[in-house]
Order: sequence, then structure tokens, then C-alpha cells
Amino acid sequence: MELTKLHLLTEEALGPTTVEQFFSKSFFKTNFWYFWCTMFAFKKYHSVVEMKRYMERFMHLIDGMNKLKRILYTEYNQYDSLILPLITWLKSKNVCFETGCKVVDIDFDINDNKKTATAVHYIKDTKDFRIDVNDKDIVLFTNGSMTENTTRGDINNSAVLNTSDDKGCFSVWEKLSKKADNFGHPEKFCTDITKTKWISFTVTLKDDNIVLPYIENITGDKPGMGGLVTIKDSNWLMSWVVPKDPHFINQPKNVKVLWAYALNLDSKGNYINKTLQECTGKEMFEELLYHMGGLNDVPIDKVTLGDLLKNTELLKLL
Repeated sequence: MELTKLHLLTEEALGPTTVEQFFSKSFFKTNFWYFWCTMFAFKKYHSVVEMKRYMERFMHLIDGMNKLKRILYTEYNQYDSLILPLITWLKSKNVCFETGCKVVDIDFDINDNKKTATAVHYIKDTKDFRIDVNDKDIVLFTNGSMTENTTRGDINNSAVLNTSDDKGCFSVWEKLSKKADNFGHPEKFCTDITKTKWISFTVTLKDDNIVLPYIENITGDKPGMGGLVTIKDSNWLMSWVVPKDPHFINQPKNVKVLWAYALNLDSKGNYINKTLQECTGKEMFEELLYHMGGLNDVPIDKVTLGDLLKNTELLKLL
């Protein structure tokens, strides 16, 4: 009934209501919420309007969400399957791609209700440049990204939180929002990093005959044939997925990939007494293996998962 009510209400009526304010407490114990929040990275304090938009976009899939019916997968990762072919095709049409540029502002001619981009300002090699926009030109601008200000850790180091005032495309959006009242409200998305930070990790296994066979045994899913697996009892609310193999173009046959992420970044793990944000790649992997069946109690081909973690030559975490 609450989902039906959400569908029927207008965005104007919902206003700034959060997911937690809209739904009853019992809703957050349902399988639907676990499916939903882990599949789309929703938190209780997120906008219920955003949830309404997602729900209406994927309404035709909701009845099969518990079995991930009718969900399409690309042949490789999304970059190799979607972005790279598009770039290759555009280059064949003589489209010029200029990388290493940082857009810092966009000029507009604002007249009544019409707004026309007139110039794009960017920096390259510490020098300032300007592109004048003609009447027939089209300017496409990404005004926000969940991967903006990304930092990376590795097997022995945690990723460092980037709290710089330079927020990339968000900073440009902040400038644009001051030029017109209806250019949106970037402060809703980028002023509280504790509510927008997000961590995922990729495990790359070489010559592995332990981890992925074990995962296939406990899930019954071959690589790429199953969906996201969420650990409901995880303090981090961690999920993992094994993509179709190979995941990358030119990926060596003896290299396999596993991807995982979590939603509760500031909670201490069930096995690792640290928050996810404090963890190295090795510690994240340890916590994941713990939830899969214990570190030292699960012998696989006479090798325990704990032994695997000690063999740093066998694994590499990015």
C-alpha cells in the first residue's frame, strides 16, 4: 500500500521527504527493501522522490526482482561493452576527443525563460582556454557524479577520503546554480560527504581454484549468471557479484574478477574491527570471506580461506 501511495503522489506533494520519513519501520525489514537498497545503493535518508523515480523507471521488473528476471547483462564490463564502441564509432565519424581538460565554468545568455550557453571555460596544462558556442552547437554537461573526487586504495592501503573544496563537476554546477534559480540545487547532493561517500572494491584472482569455485558451490550460480548477493547480517551491509568471465577485453584466461561494495561505511565489521573506510583491500577481502563461510574453518581442496589470504602472490586487490 505504501508503494502504491508513493506512485500516486506527485513530486511536489512529497517535497523534501526522505525514504525513512515516508515508509513505516516494518518496511525496512522486508526483502523488497534489501533488494532495492543494495541494487540501487539507496540509504534511508535519501530522497523518497528519487526512490519514486527509480520505482517508476523499473516498475516492469519489480515482480521478478527477487529472481532478477529480465535483467540484461553486457558482454563485458560497461566501458568495454558500451562506452568504447561508442567512442570508436564517433572517431570514425571524425569526432574530436580532447582529454586532460578540466571544465571550470559555462557562460549563458539568459533572456526571459530562455537560457543559451555561449562559452565553455576549461583548463589544460595549467592554461586557461575558452570555447565559444555557436547558435547551432549543443552543450552537454554532467552536473553531478557519484564517482567525482574518487580516490583508490590497494591491498595494503585504505582509500583516503577527498574533502577538497574542488568538487569537479559539482563545483561547476554550484557556479551555474547562481546564474539562474531553476538551474537546480547542488547543495542537496554535495555538501555532506558523510552521506554521499561510497566504497567498492575489486578482487582480481590469478590461477584461482579456491574462491570462485567455493562461491559457485554456495550460490549455485556460474560467473555472470547470478545477481548481486547481499549479506543481510553484515554490519557493513556488504554485497558481492561475480561478473561474466571474461569481464575485460583481453583479460588473461587465468585471471578472474570479483566485485563487492557496502552501504554502511562507518560501521565496524563483524570480523574486522574497523569501519569499511578504514580498511585496506586485504581487510575488506577478509571480511567478505568471513561472511562467505569463515576464514579458518572452511577447507577447500585442503586449503582454507585463511591460508589463501596469506598467499599475497596469488591475489591482487585494486
